Amino acid sequence: VLPALLQTLQDPHADVRQQVVIALGHLKSEAAVPALLQCLQDPDNLVRESAIESLGKIGSSTDLAIA
Repeated sequence: VLPALLQTLQDPHADVRQQVVIALGHLKSEAAVPALLQCLQDPDNLVRESAIESLGKIGSSTDLAIA
């Protein structure tokens, strides 16, 4: 699933990219972090905001796993 989602981040439609970013956050996979960091440079504000939220979800799950 992850490779398909990462490829879809190149979609020309911002709403599609935003939904992918949200899905990546739900997966809570550290492998998605580099792509989400790149999404912080997306021209669409909602994609950037969703990337921040998704990174937070991944960070929170990682922090809990360490504790």
